[in-house]
Amino acid sequence: IVGLFLLVGLFTAPILAFITMPSIQTKIAYMKYDFLQYQEGKGLGYSDSERIHSLQMAKYLIREKPLLGVGAGDVKIKMHQKYAEFLPQIKASERKMPHNEFVSILVGTGLIGLVLFIMFCSGLLLFNQNYKEPLILSFLLILFFSFLVENTIENALGVAFFLLFLLVGLNYSKRKNLML
Repeated sequence: IVGLFLLVGLFTAPILAFITMPSIQTKIAYMKYDFLQYQEGKGLGYSDSERIHSLQMAKYLIREKPLLGVGAGDVKIKMHQKYAEFLPQIKASERKMPHNEFVSILVGTGLIGLVLFIMFCSGLLLFNQNYKEPLILSFLLILFFSFLVENTIENALGVAFFLLFLLVGLNYSKRKNLML
């Protein structure tokens, strides 16, 4: 019963938010406008178009080296090269990295690296039954959704954020289990 209630809430909350919050309606309208601009080839200065362009450039790199990738340290250089080749009208200072952690890892380390990364992330949940710990589970879910829209751990601040909250959660879990 609780699971059913949560499932219904999961689907109705976004609908209610859209109906009752004008800022969400405005954001959705802007996304539609941005996408139309992209489709018409006028979207160079729009944020969503920039994300799409970054994923397109990543797609070209993935096709070149799908198994091992271009090398984690060469992703930025290779992305700039693809932008220069396919979208030279975008200034070098405005060229973006892939806006998805999984795509960034796939570009850098290929399919093998992506599989290992997913195994590592899954291992964090399975290790010591961490999926039963609400703090760790909620943190990893937040991180997963962040991975879908940003390359979260591709810089020092992202790695620090990841490690800080993961280690706090693991430490809490360890202390809690010692008290039992």
